[in-house]
Amino acid sequence: MGRVQEGRKLIFNEADALLATIDEKQFQRFFGGARTGSLQELNDSARPPHSPHHSLEGLAKLIDHTALKRETSQNDIERLCMQAKEHGFAAVCVSSRWQSFAKRLLERADVKVCVVHDFPMGASDSAMRVLTLKHLVDEGADEIDTVVNLALVHDAMWTEVYRDMVRLRESAQGVCLKFILESEMLSRFELIMCSRLAVMARVDFIKTSTGFFGSQARTVDVKVMREAGGGHIQIKASGGIATLEEMRSMVAAGASRLGMSKGAVIFKGNPTGRSSYNMP
Repeated sequence: MGRVQEGRKLIFNEADALLATIDEKQFQRFFGGARTGSLQELNDSARPPHSPHHSLEGLAKLIDHTALKRETSQNDIERLCMQAKEHGFAAVCVSSRWQSFAKRLLERADVKVCVVHDFPMGASDSAMRVLTLKHLVDEGADEIDTVVNLALVHDAMWTEVYRDMVRLRESAQGVCLKFILESEMLSRFELIMCSRLAVMARVDFIKTSTGFFGSQARTVDVKVMREAGGGHIQIKASGGIATLEEMRSMVAAGASRLGMSKGAVIFKGNPTGRSSYNMP
């Protein structure tokens, strides 16, 4: 076993050892409720290994077509929704300002509306996060991308991280919930811990990045998140994905959803984001 693999194994073992020290009574006392899924239960119910989609049609169905800049206009949202329908993307990802408008535009389309929550900071208090997430659910969000509280993570306040995940998952009332971890800003141990806790909280997806503050999706982070999730949680790669090659590398690393704003450029025959190209 190489030095890098040995180091990764030690970090995983450290995270698992920390989680394993929390027995049922401690979990109820510290985390404010019964464990949503024991590690053994999670291991016993692991999903089949990830199967990458390499065809163009398969890749299109993995894209969350995104427009989250603060200057995004109504015309931008109309174009976003039209492109998502044209190319068969999985969803459009928008701010709450455009949620209802996007829902109307996509009313008869097989494209979901994903809405970002407490974005991009993830710094609101838990009660406010619950309140605002419930509002998005009430307004008809198909999926919600929220942001982990990085201050809690960096302070190793794992109880509060877990509580927040569970509260938001319960408030989502079955709506697909993705937790953005800002993987580039986390240590390897923190990334593993967040991924493990998200699995235990029954979150649907863990997501690499907001794409703000210079954060970028990295295949190494996707691989760690996939390994940490053990096949029990899906992974969304997001942040700076701009070419067909990058899309395929993220999927090969374990991503089952791709958050990106360049999807329409790629699928109109420009897989590098720069030069003309005829898609096969």
